[in-house]
Amino acid sequence: MVSLKKVKQELIAFGLINLIIAVNITLASFVHIPFGDFKGFSLYFLYFSALQLTIFGFTYILALNKYLFYTIFPVIFISSSTIAFWVYTQDMSINYGLIESVLESKTDIAFDLISPQFVLYFIWIIFATFLCIRFYKNSSPLKLKSPLFLLAILCVCGFFTGQHLKRDVFTSKLPYNIISAIKKYSEKPTRIYNQTFEDELSKTVDSIDIVFVLGESVRADHLGINGYDRETTPLLNLQQNLISYSNIYTPLTYTAISVPQILSNQSIHDTLIKEYTILYSILNELKISTTWIGNQSIEKSYESIIKENKNVYLIDAFHSVLSFKKQKDEELIKVFDIIDRDSAFTFTTIHMIGSHWFYDSRYTAKHKKFTPTAKSKFLKSSTKDELINSYDNTLIYLDWFLNSIIEKLKPSKTPTLLIYISDHGEILGENNQWLHAQNNKASTNPAMLIWYSDSFKREFPVKTEALLENKNKTNSTDLIFNSILHLLQVEGFPYKASNSIFYSNPKQ
Repeated sequence: MVSLKKVKQELIAFGLINLIIAVNITLASFVHIPFGDFKGFSLYFLYFSALQLTIFGFTYILALNKYLFYTIFPVIFISSSTIAFWVYTQDMSINYGLIESVLESKTDIAFDLISPQFVLYFIWIIFATFLCIRFYKNSSPLKLKSPLFLLAILCVCGFFTGQHLKRDVFTSKLPYNIISAIKKYSEKPTRIYNQTFEDELSKTVDSIDIVFVLGESVRADHLGINGYDRETTPLLNLQQNLISYSNIYTPLTYTAISVPQILSNQSIHDTLIKEYTILYSILNELKISTTWIGNQSIEKSYESIIKENKNVYLIDAFHSVLSFKKQKDEELIKVFDIIDRDSAFTFTTIHMIGSHWFYDSRYTAKHKKFTPTAKSKFLKSSTKDELINSYDNTLIYLDWFLNSIIEKLKPSKTPTLLIYISDHGEILGENNQWLHAQNNKASTNPAMLIWYSDSFKREFPVKTEALLENKNKTNSTDLIFNSILHLLQVEGFPYKASNSIFYSNPKQ
């Protein structure tokens, strides 16, 4: 039997080690979260405590072998604490894009990140590592008969149970998200894309400027232009040559799977893994200037799609949708203003953070039209009306964003087209569900809008007429790929012209 004195020594030692881990690492994932009221704070405290218990479990099991602890623990602790510094100070997101940048960036870029504050923090990290090892020495050797070993096993089981019940409940937080991001970085691409063409590609259109805006979490029925009882699109309502398509469908309700489908010839009905072709690969083959301006961090599933663009601009690349310091989408417009779009044929993609939760992080104070709004990331701390107010304010911001781009496009003499589509919709309390990535009809109906210039109407009168004809038709997000190729009259690559928004049925 293990003596009470021995258990007390272990309890004190691992209590102090766990406290240092919490301060140096785990707490960084929580300091930027808007807790809201006491209920929200209490729930996140329980979440933090559960997370910390799982860390205790893994740490204790590692410590059963002193050689493993002395070699592995300092490496994990120092590296995790170092990364936590950037989470503390900048709310940086630990994801695939960050790991890619860390492992593939040049050394001189990494040195630019070192500051006096970081040096002081790193000195503390080394000292904290020494403290943890010292506490461990005071408690060793550990025994399997110790009651803390049983507790550690239960905590580890709690980790896997929590992960099973709710995806990424623990692996979205430090230190687990580091391992998760590295794992994702090491994985093979989830899709295979063909980048060669058997036949020579050609197009009949000589000149056009296409701006493709890829939105986030915007449902069609919350746009005023579609008949929503709130005026969420006051500026777009006044625009001439603007058409809204309110009957678009997608079963792919989260970004990692919806974006690759929209931007390739993958259909929403494809279930088997096979080789697809990226839209930008075709455009490049046609000598069209392609540019990607994004306000979302790169996902493994569509990294190769982004990099097919000739020019790529990622603003705020190290803050993901989970960050509360994420830049607003208006930063995209600043980049759009300075890129070179003088060639006869351009295709510019603007990828928004849009209406992704936490909604109140996505719009500015002047676009806060509906009040009161949510003040906590914990959904149940806010009423349904407050959450919907916050969401609808993101649409007021979207209205301003799209209107601003349209106004910038109007002076061009080149036939110009703006296509907006959200990657999926959003659930706002239907069946007591919220957000997306769930089986709910509300998340399957993304918003879609098209604006065309007067010169586009003169150059493509038949296709403009088709845009109006197809306004109320039910269609899927497959239409984007097919519509672009149909508009350009591409030859040498198969596509479904009948599934194009520019297709006019001769039988009508």
